[in-house]
Amino acid sequence: MKIALLAGAHSNCGKTTLTLALLQYFRQIKRDIIAFKAAPDLLDPLWHQAVTGSPSYNLDTRMMGAETCRTQLYQHAAQVEPSSFGFT
Repeated sequence: MKIALLAGAHSNCGKTTLTLALLQYFRQIKRDIIAFKAAPDLLDPLWHQAVTGSPSYNLDTRMMGAETCRTQLYQHAAQVEPSSFGFT
């Protein structure tokens, strides 16, 4: 499983724009990808899904706890091909 974490120092620094560009790129080169979002957000997961064609999942440790986030990451990431890539 390949994972990438995209983070920024503050709001409005381009995380969502870059994430969507990367998701679109991996979709264009025919990779199975799954996107994740770390924070309560209604809009970003909808954009992730629009680009990838798959649901986006939340990995917020404050809301879910670290162990639940790990479980969800591994559970959903196991559904894609081993050569695939995608985490936000």
